[in-house]
Amino acid sequence: MANFFNITTELTQELVAAGDNIKVNKISLANLHASESCNVDLYIEKKLTGKFYLLNKTLLPVGATLIYDDTSFSTSTGQFGLYIKLNKIEEAIISWQKAKEAGGASQLIEEKILKKYYIEPTIEQE
Repeated sequence: MANFFNITTELTQELVAAGDNIKVNKISLANLHASESCNVDLYIEKKLTGKFYLLNKTLLPVGATLIYDDTSFSTSTGQFGLYIKLNKIEEAIISWQKAKEAGGASQLIEEKILKKYYIEPTIEQE
């Protein structure tokens, strides 16, 4: 049985709830937007344990389809749920450019604009 979702917002969406008794072995994502690419976070989450990313900040260009068939998990035990979050690239780039123009010039902002995706700052500990 296939489940279909139309995700249009940047809010995290639950695709399959823990306990729904669904076996997932293939996920297909398509960007049907007319003009905007997006980054996709796709993950399973287990309460008290955390998130396990299948896709993390993966670019999905306009008109592209991504098929993720390297997975197999079940929600029957009530442990894992499947979630998706979209992040719009163009809006983020505009905000990074504004930050740069306002004097927030840093290597990280430059790299975000150049690579067109969100880069998390890393903290090195000794």
